[in-house]
Amino acid sequence: MNQPIITKKTLENYLVIDQPCTAECTVAATVRPNHLINGTIPYYVVYLRVIRKTEYKRILKILDDLPYLDFIKYRSLFVTGVVFENQIKDGFNLPTKGEKVIVTFDYKRDKLWPKHVELKPAYQLQRLNIKEIHPLLDIFEEYLGVKNPEKLEL
Repeated sequence: MNQPIITKKTLENYLVIDQPCTAECTVAATVRPNHLINGTIPYYVVYLRVIRKTEYKRILKILDDLPYLDFIKYRSLFVTGVVFENQIKDGFNLPTKGEKVIVTFDYKRDKLWPKHVELKPAYQLQRLNIKEIHPLLDIFEEYLGVKNPEKLEL
């Protein structure tokens, strides 16, 4: 199994925070339906590509001596948030690696933590009427002898 590693180069993809804010962040690892944590309010842990400024400096110092960090060993230095089960329409709308989320950060016990993670709405794909897009399709249809060109596999 491949373990995630962190290098100085991969740190460029992380947001560094040092004050309360609301920001668009990237999900670092795909959340799966079997990751549900049952508690008083069931939730999923979401690993974010976010680092507090103090931890960022610490990570850079460690990377001066090592070529990379094993994420599992040093995961406490990175920020995680939660998405509650009631925020998910079904088990297939969980955040995936690379997806953007809106996160509000504030202080809790003198440390910046995500107070709220909001999933951005997914883009709704629309079916296109090929004949409206391409007026010559009738000619192609007649020439190719195809009745339903939208089902034609190219």
